Amino acid sequence: MAITQYEVFWDQSTDNWVSLANTTSLFTLKTGLSGGVTYSFKVRAYNKFGAGPFTSVVSVQTSQPPETPASPTLTIVGAHVKIAWVAPFANYRPVLGYQILIGTSAGTFVESKALCDGDAQAAVAYCLVDMHDLRAAPFNLAYDTLVQAQVLARNARGWSAASAPNSAGARIQVEPLAMTAPARGSATGPTQIDVNWSALTIAADYGGSSVLSYHLQYDNGTNAVTWRDVIGLAPDSLATSVIVSSNVVSGTQYGFRVRARNIFGWGPYSAVTYIKAAREPGVPIAPTTSIDSATGGVAIAWTAPDARGDTITAYLIEIADKTG
Repeated sequence: MAITQYEVFWDQSTDNWVSLANTTSLFTLKTGLSGGVTYSFKVRAYNKFGAGPFTSVVSVQTSQPPETPASPTLTIVGAHVKIAWVAPFANYRPVLGYQILIGTSAGTFVESKALCDGDAQAAVAYCLVDMHDLRAAPFNLAYDTLVQAQVLARNARGWSAASAPNSAGARIQVEPLAMTAPARGSATGPTQIDVNWSALTIAADYGGSSVLSYHLQYDNGTNAVTWRDVIGLAPDSLATSVIVSSNVVSGTQYGFRVRARNIFGWGPYSAVTYIKAAREPGVPIAPTTSIDSATGGVAIAWTAPDARGDTITAYLIEIADKTG
């Protein structure tokens, strides 16, 4: 016997059952419902003899996957990047967790639960990701690259769409670059070495993170075979000059090199500068003059002064004219 129509009843979420629709189709649409409410429905069929029995009751809660989250906020916290997000509108089902996607140098976004597990961090809504990990595979982010992330939210209905990536925020920081080689200071002499070097003042040179220490070494006159620490390894030091006087041997050449450290570690050493424990000769004693009996000329004699660590290579003789 042919079915002539179907009648759909609903309880209006109040257990007060009323007819919702009569249709020959196998579906009907009800709009204007309230979110987060459970509604119940049942259907019966008609033929020329009348209505048949109702189906079993089916209930449905009016909910959907979460709304698309806002872009996350990325900031630098020590040696880490903090990825923080705000819970989106849940669409009437509790948010159960999140998926965090981090941008790569190739322009793709990938998940790494080992670094940022959105489900485990759902309660606090942030992750701390080590900057070293962002510089390694699969991200391979270079210095000063903007770190980007996307957020997806999940409830019992499914996943939201991915948020837009952040357009500002944390950028990759690295260890300092190699410094300019140290220089000889004016106080250098036969018993001490005065060494100075230039502080790193450009962000690209110090890796974007403030320098914590400058570490100076010298080779103790071994021609760079062995190295000894002078300053800055422990404890930290931001000094940019030092005088080395212990066990300095007059006339010996000493090699010096320096490097910088920030929160991410030590940068490479500078080129080596060699400085001799020496300076200009001391002041000579006043010369003596006499008449050379053979030539009748004036003979000028003097005593060699203190060479102060290096060989005297020449003397400058100045003779006053009659005007003094």
